[in-house]
Amino acid sequence: MQLVRPDKKDIFQTFWLVIGYGLFFLAFYLFLYKITMVSVLPDDLTLLRWDAGIYKEIMDKGYAPPAPPHLVGWYFLFPWVWKLLHVSVTGISVVNYVFFAAGFSLVCGIYKLTVTEKLLWMSLPALFIMMTPYSEALFFLFGAMAMFGIAYRIRWLIWSGLFLLALTRANAIFLFAALLAMELLSNPRKDWYRCLRRYLIDYALPLGLGLGFFIWYKYYCTHIWFGYFTYQQTDQGHVFGGPTLPFANFTGQRMLWINALALCCTFVALLQVIRKAVLWLKKDIQETDKLFILSLVFMIVTGYKTVFYNPTWGENRTLLFGTSRYVFATSFFLPFLYRVMHPKKEYKRWHYLYVFLVANAIWLTCGSYVHLQQSLYMNFGTLLMVLWMLQSNKKMEWPKYALLSFGFFMQVILYYWYLLSWFPD
Repeated sequence: MQLVRPDKKDIFQTFWLVIGYGLFFLAFYLFLYKITMVSVLPDDLTLLRWDAGIYKEIMDKGYAPPAPPHLVGWYFLFPWVWKLLHVSVTGISVVNYVFFAAGFSLVCGIYKLTVTEKLLWMSLPALFIMMTPYSEALFFLFGAMAMFGIAYRIRWLIWSGLFLLALTRANAIFLFAALLAMELLSNPRKDWYRCLRRYLIDYALPLGLGLGFFIWYKYYCTHIWFGYFTYQQTDQGHVFGGPTLPFANFTGQRMLWINALALCCTFVALLQVIRKAVLWLKKDIQETDKLFILSLVFMIVTGYKTVFYNPTWGENRTLLFGTSRYVFATSFFLPFLYRVMHPKKEYKRWHYLYVFLVANAIWLTCGSYVHLQQSLYMNFGTLLMVLWMLQSNKKMEWPKYALLSFGFFMQVILYYWYLLSWFPD
């Protein structure tokens, strides 16, 4: 990926395109409410669902006693920003979407896309979360800042992005492995020592400082060392253990397919990284797009955490809940998606067969063998992956519009479910 300098005009145009998309989304949702197809509107009550309520508690009370002990199990930067801006629940949801628009514009400043392709990215179903009082929008923005800095070699942007990421969400820890793999696989083998030094100074140091500050601040407020990690293990059930199959979902079948699809993408990423690592070790072939490696390894570690550290509440099976947000609703997913949309070589028939076989191997772990109906339900995810591959064919326009229509309406449905407190995860 040869980059000279960012196109500032395109970045600003993308920002306003994202804002326009959000306004259209809201107008369409209001239209559905007017014709009684949806029954609730976004307001300070309906937007305050699930994790959003906990973030508001932290914003109101902080971590010090007499705040409830369960607040220790959450990161603090998003509640800090919320308190600093002094806005309502609806207000922070609007601000979050602006954060997302800024981050999305930075990523599009790295990868040159058509307007249709940008709309396709914006319509990813999991991105509905950017319109709520969750921390994903802030994490998306800081991740985009770090990637933009890496692409254009702007060290202060890398440092600030990574430091702030470490204060926003726990999955910033995944970047320790992702950034190391990125440096190694995108440079000649003989330069491994120089890559390691650059990794430690440019990436591991700001991430480590952010993580250290997070741990110290939690101790300062609560007088409990590593309280966050203790809470996640004892209360949330995030402890190491072998997966209990078939995988299930917190909300049953309703959202299993999209979380299984995210898990499938992490497995495809694993196969890609293994192939690239073998080529690097045997033939010293480097990956030219550093961010592609970053994206792949971030997804792999996300999949590893899902399979080996997720709880088994209720179902007595490993739950996949949250996987779609942790994979699809981050800026680190977009370099992977860009490569799917712009392959180095045109897709052949065996590529589609490969995707079908890999996907169905993952669907089996989610119980697709139980009944033909279950198999067809899970293979809807296979269809979506095939459509993403087909849209790379410049002679075919219909896959783009099919994906855009489906993604937009899924966003509306998931947003509606969120407002109804039907855990859309």
